[in-house]
Amino acid sequence: MRLKGWDYASPDYYFLTLCIQNRECLLGKIFNGEMILSPAGKMLDEEWQKLPSRFYFLDLNEYIIMPNHIHAILHIFCRGESCIRPESRGELMDQGKYKVQPSGTASASLGRIMQAYKSITTQQYIKELKKSHWPEFHKRLWQRNFFEHIVRREKELEQIRLYILNNPANWQNDNENPMDKT
Repeated sequence: MRLKGWDYASPDYYFLTLCIQNRECLLGKIFNGEMILSPAGKMLDEEWQKLPSRFYFLDLNEYIIMPNHIHAILHIFCRGESCIRPESRGELMDQGKYKVQPSGTASASLGRIMQAYKSITTQQYIKELKKSHWPEFHKRLWQRNFFEHIVRREKELEQIRLYILNNPANWQNDNENPMDKT
C-alpha cells in the first residue's frame, strides 16, 4: 500500500482517501450535487481543521468529506529542526494521549497524522453515539489503513484539487457510493 523506500515524513503533498468501515454513510448526504454534513460529518470537519494545530509541520489543502469517506490533500511542508512554526498558527494543541505513536509508526509522518485523526474522531463519535444517539457502527468507525498518493507535479496537484471539488457532483458514479448502480 505504501511506496517502498519512501519516507512519509518528508516534505511533500499527499492525496489521501479515508473510508468509513463497511462504507457506511454516516457523514452526511449528497443533495443536488452538494454534500450536506451530518453532525458526525461536522465533527470530522472540525477535527480535520485542527490538524495543523496538532502537527506544526502540516498544512491543509483541498478536502471534501463525503457520505462515507474523505478525500484530502495534506502538505507536510518541513521536517525536524528546519521547521519553524509560523506566528499565525498560535499555540500548538496538546496532543495528550494521542502523541504516543502505536505500532512503531514514525513520529511526524503521514501515518502518525492519520492514526491521531482516526483515534480522536472515533473517540468523539463514541461520545456522541452515547449522548446524542448517532448511528451505530460495526466494530470500528474507520476502515483499517488509508489510501495515499504522493503528488509529484503541480499539474497533478491541480487535477486532484478539481477531482475533490467535483466529488459531490459525481457521487452517482463514485466507486465509494454503496447505492445500486444498475
